[in-house]
Amino acid sequence: MNMKKKAFLAVFGVILSLALSACTAKQTVNIQEKHEADSVQTAENAAAASLVREMNLGEERSNPALGVIQKTQEQQKIKTVLKGSASYRWYNSREELAEAAAEIVYGTVVGQSCEWRSLRIDIKEEEDPRKDLVTVWEVMVTESYKNDALTGRVIQVLTLGGETEDVICTYEGTPELRVGEQYIFFLYRCQKWEDTFFPLNNNQATHKVEVGMWDPQEGYMISFEWLRALKK
Repeated sequence: MNMKKKAFLAVFGVILSLALSACTAKQTVNIQEKHEADSVQTAENAAAASLVREMNLGEERSNPALGVIQKTQEQQKIKTVLKGSASYRWYNSREELAEAAAEIVYGTVVGQSCEWRSLRIDIKEEEDPRKDLVTVWEVMVTESYKNDALTGRVIQVLTLGGETEDVICTYEGTPELRVGEQYIFFLYRCQKWEDTFFPLNNNQATHKVEVGMWDPQEGYMISFEWLRALKK
């Protein structure tokens, strides 16, 4: 009987040992497979990240603006804003306006720029430390009603104020002109520069050419018929 028990226990031990060995081997295989799978996933993730970086780099190369947006924003300048004031004579009728004007012209704005200029006539441009910012409007004269010599020529009409890379300067009532549009100007001549003029004032001396050209403030009509009658 003892011999049978010993034999049974021996066989049972062998079977148990084999079973444990099999489990251990299977566990080892599973761990190895998981490690290999993790390695593959890591490699795939790295490849995907590299591809995204390449795509972003390519996009920046194809569109340089994308790569400098932040830099441009950081380099934007804060402009100084100035508000000026000027006094002008007010005219009670279109006849007063026409009589005061040295030139009355109908023309098209063909160019625009902003410059610092010395507006004092008693001092040279290069010697004046106090210059004013003006907008220079180049006007191709279609018809002149006081001086036929200006017809067909380009003159400069100056308005106070303007905008540069560093400064914005505004004056109340300054007419808002646009390149390509047509206007009638009541002007006085600037003695410092040839073919250069100022509007008589900010409110009454510049009229955009449109049907009727009714002046809502004064209630009078600025018409071509009336302007051409001034020449007679």
